[in-house]
Amino acid sequence: MNNKIILKQMIRLSSIITELKEARLKLTSVNSKADYFIVNGESSDILYNSTKDSINNCLYSEKYLRLSVSNACMCLDGFDANIMDPLDYISRFDIRNKFVDICKGNQVVATIDLTTGKIIMLDPEHIE
Repeated sequence: MNNKIILKQMIRLSSIITELKEARLKLTSVNSKADYFIVNGESSDILYNSTKDSINNCLYSEKYLRLSVSNACMCLDGFDANIMDPLDYISRFDIRNKFVDICKGNQVVATIDLTTGKIIMLDPEHIE
């Protein structure tokens, strides 16, 4: 499959992940203000519980989408799971810069050109 097509899907999923993270932050803000709420003169925790459930649903969806991005990454031509960890997210910064780094552990071993779809291995001398 063409790397550009896979990367387009990975970027789209990453954009959804970003929106879920932003929604979770807003829901957390609502949740922090809703632990004690009065409805018809009585204490109610329905708002607190519903926002808490929504936050948990966002987290579940984020994890699912991150796994989907990782699985797509492993399908890229030039991706080698023996020397690379799959990406689980492509940030807005990476998209703006048109490159995303691929690591093995904490070490950058390659980069993906988001314009061409090519995986560019770093010179082993620069890895250490």
